[in-house]
Amino acid sequence: MAQKADYFEELGINAVELMPAYEFVNTGINDNYWGYDSGFYFAPNSAYSFTYGNGRDYTAELKSMVKELHRRGIEVFMEFFFPRNTAAGLIDDCLRFWKNEYHIDGAHIICDERVRMTLAGDVFLRDMKLFYTDWYQDCKGGALFEYNEGFLGAARRFIKGGTKSRRVTELRARLMKNAVTFLMMAQGIPMLYSGDEFGNSQEGNNNAYCQDNELGWVDWGAQRRNRKFFDFVKMLISFRKEHKILHLDSEPMMVDYKYLGLPDISYHGTKAWYPELEHYSRHAGIMYCGAYAGDGENIYLAFNMHWEPHELALPSVSGRKWIFGFGTDASECGAADDGRTITLGARSLAVFTDVETKTAQSKK
Repeated sequence: MAQKADYFEELGINAVELMPAYEFVNTGINDNYWGYDSGFYFAPNSAYSFTYGNGRDYTAELKSMVKELHRRGIEVFMEFFFPRNTAAGLIDDCLRFWKNEYHIDGAHIICDERVRMTLAGDVFLRDMKLFYTDWYQDCKGGALFEYNEGFLGAARRFIKGGTKSRRVTELRARLMKNAVTFLMMAQGIPMLYSGDEFGNSQEGNNNAYCQDNELGWVDWGAQRRNRKFFDFVKMLISFRKEHKILHLDSEPMMVDYKYLGLPDISYHGTKAWYPELEHYSRHAGIMYCGAYAGDGENIYLAFNMHWEPHELALPSVSGRKWIFGFGTDASECGAADDGRTITLGARSLAVFTDVETKTAQSKK
């Protein structure tokens, strides 16, 4: 992991989450080799260490890795799986131990619901990011985050398997770009499974927990073969960092609560301000008003998941005009001459930002 620090920095990420990295039970072939079973929660997994078995302290290796990532501005989270009925005190002590001994920044906890209140109320964990599927409304803590499994389920529909068809390969490349763009343009904390940034495929298997073989391993050679996709993901991460409106501290409200003339987020269809929300609709436009986050520009995300091209409206913003930023289709998606509509190709999306018009600039 420490040797990948340069790679993480190039990619632009600011945190890594380790799947269970403590000693866990693994009974053998086709078992849960990812570690989602009972374990010895206060000891790093010796099998993951380079120095284990030669008389050196392998725990120092993990500490060194955390320190190196911290030096690069990258936080370290750990995932913990606790079987049902695991004592709340044990879980709390475990998180305290890893925070104090290894200086991890957060924990993704899989455990009984009854433990939530204990963890959220522990003042020692107050500055530690805690990830869970569902916190009670009564849970009061420092940094409590919820996993959005609905988004996860939707994203998995883009997963691909093997093929020799060039047409299918090109379509899947576009769908991969669509999926990662949706992820990076969404609110909350986007998370990439290691290897997704260069299209690593598990032959369509989205849960290879028992595949300790080439199917479940990351093919790092794919980074060289899929360099264009890797660069696209890098660009998206950079774009997200540059636009604070994409990672607000609270959920957008879809109203103009700051009296800026626009809501923080709005939805559009073939007519601006009139989204087509029928269950069969496969195209829509989403506008983020950047002023709600102090950004100097607005963002318009137009997507068409239909197998035929579709026209979408561009919402009019006083004194500003839309400029095409990037898209997932091979051809550039520009606005019509009147600047009010765009045509999206099949199964593609496009991102626009706006700039002041010359007329608006001259009035200043």
